[in-house]
Amino acid sequence: MNEILNNLIYILKSDNPEFEIYTCFDVIPVAKKSKHKFIIISPEKIKLNSVVYDNNNNISEFTADFKISVLMPITTPSDKILEFFYTSIFPKMHDAGCLCYQMHASSPEIDLKLQKLVYHAIFSLHGVYIPEVKL
Repeated sequence: MNEILNNLIYILKSDNPEFEIYTCFDVIPVAKKSKHKFIIISPEKIKLNSVVYDNNNNISEFTADFKISVLMPITTPSDKILEFFYTSIFPKMHDAGCLCYQMHASSPEIDLKLQKLVYHAIFSLHGVYIPEVKL
């Protein structure tokens, strides 16, 4: 799980160095996060499917849903957050090392508590998990 999460952070950060990227697990209070714009990655659901035994390895097919939330200042026009998402985030999810086979998104929302415009999308990734062999 951490490997997938770290890979997603690395891929999303590659062309967006000005964006801070956080996971939903971090202990940083929202007040100390970027004042301008940032991304939060949240694992939503992970499912291991069929298992194949090969050379003492249990190879598992998996499906993982990740919610990507883009937060920008509340004054950001909705079309700007959507443009950023579909030009920067969406293509990067296809480079995630897994097959991105489904996406669910909604309209941008205003979070008055955080004073941010927020856009959420859930990506379903599909891949194969092969545990590392310890020598």
